[in-house]
Amino acid sequence: DAAAAGADLGPPVAVSGGQATKSTTALGVGSHAVTAVFSGDAGFNGSTGTLAAAQVVNKAGTTTSVTSSVNPSVFGQPMTFTATVSPVAPGSGSPGGSVQFSVGGVSLGGPILLSAGTASISANAMAVGTHAVTASYGGGANFNGSTGALAGGQTVNRADSVTSLSSSDNPSKRRQSVTFTATSNSCTTPTYEFWLLPPGGRNRYSRNHTGRITIAPTSRFRR
Repeated sequence: DAAAAGADLGPPVAVSGGQATKSTTALGVGSHAVTAVFSGDAGFNGSTGTLAAAQVVNKAGTTTSVTSSVNPSVFGQPMTFTATVSPVAPGSGSPGGSVQFSVGGVSLGGPILLSAGTASISANAMAVGTHAVTASYGGGANFNGSTGALAGGQTVNRADSVTSLSSSDNPSKRRQSVTFTATSNSCTTPTYEFWLLPPGGRNRYSRNHTGRITIAPTSRFRR
């Protein structure tokens, strides 16, 4: 019967060839006294032995990997970053604790608790460009910390836009003032250029941020 720190390591193990072997992964980090108790048999009295030096269990190493739900993405598109923390052999088990995500060296939210070795966070406010994304695992009672990075970074491309144009009067009459309104689903302050395309040429009428122009009989055009 084997015991560590006074607790039995499972049921008794049969002796074969004068030896009995017991495997366990139940020992936590620290120093443990291990004893073996032989209960005796028909020809031998029982005895107890102790491991000469305590069994020392160190924290297991870990690796942290980072993945993205969509990469590359486009501006304004939601994405989810997931960190997976795994033990390094011969360590085993599921690391606990939390992970801190960072984008370009700036923390993304607060620490996220691990669940079954993974942690995830969502983001949708990243600027156009390529961003370094990292996840830092702070370690736990039985595991050392580690840091991982998203391979190649998160690439955010420009999003496509849609611009619609409406007229205040269509059809209109000759020499009647007409207001045109443009609407875009892109940025909050887009720049609009309005062009008139008369037969045989084209004229730029206006460039503004309002998305509205009124063409009156006295309007002048710029080529």
